Amino acid sequence: MNRRRALRVFGPALALSAFFLVGLDLVGLFTGAEHHGGFWNSVPLWDAGFGFAGGALLILLAKMLVKPALHRPEDYYAEPPPPEPGAEIPLPDR
Repeated sequence: MNRRRALRVFGPALALSAFFLVGLDLVGLFTGAEHHGGFWNSVPLWDAGFGFAGGALLILLAKMLVKPALHRPEDYYAEPPPPEPGAEIPLPDR
């Protein structure tokens, strides 16, 4: 997948996600909602575990999305086979 196609496919979703998150942040800022702690504040090392799991998920998703774009066949960098004996070698045009 080239850059233009990836941007065409994922660009609108990224922009929509960014606008949605900024909108939620602004709503929270202007409504003055109180911050209430959740159950995770009482679990030891919850933030570290959640961060590790999120990082691992991001790595796995990145591998799944990037590998098809960068993968090359095994013989991509192989030398071309030598010409057969007696075969005519084309000359470049001048």
